[in-house]
Amino acid sequence: MGIGVPVGIQIDFGAIMARMRSLRANISEDDSIHRLTREGVEVFLGDARFTGPTTIEVFDGKKRQTLHFAKALIATGGRARTLDLPGLTAAGYLTNESLFQLTELPRRLAVIGGGPIGAEMAQAFARFGAEVTLFIKDNRFLPREDRDAAAIVQRVFEREGIQLICDASLQEVTQRA
Repeated sequence: MGIGVPVGIQIDFGAIMARMRSLRANISEDDSIHRLTREGVEVFLGDARFTGPTTIEVFDGKKRQTLHFAKALIATGGRARTLDLPGLTAAGYLTNESLFQLTELPRRLAVIGGGPIGAEMAQAFARFGAEVTLFIKDNRFLPREDRDAAAIVQRVFEREGIQLICDASLQEVTQRA
C-alpha cells in the first residue's frame, strides 16, 4: 500500500494546514495587484485578445479598451475549473484554493485532474495518510509533460498507493458511507 506517515510519527494536520494558510497569506502580497502598481506596472483585468503586433483589446465586462505596447506580459493566473457534474455540489468538493481550509485529514480523497496541481495535491494527501484516487480524463498521467518524466512520477505514485484512473469519463458523484 502507500507510504503514508511513518509508524510512530504523529502529525497535526490542522496545524499543518494553518501553517499553509499563513504561508499563502504571506506570499499573496508579492503576487498582488497592489504591489505591481506600486512598482509602476499598469494592470488591466478582463478578457483580452491581440488585435495587432503591438495592440491588445481588453474587455472588463463594462468597457473595451485598446492598449498599445512595446512589450506585454500576460499573467493569466489560474483558477480551478468547476465541473458541471451531477451530484458534485451536493457531495461537497474542494478546489486547489479551498483545500487549505481543511482542518482534518479526509480518510479518502478523490482528485479530479491529472495535471501538476492534481498530482501535487494527490501526493501530499496520500503522504499524510489519506487513501487517494486520481481521475484523469486523458489516456495518460501528466499528459502535457515529458512522457518519460511522467512515467517516472506515475511509478512513484503507484508505489505510494495512489490509484490512477486514466481515460476517466466522470458521469455523476454520489456520496456513500
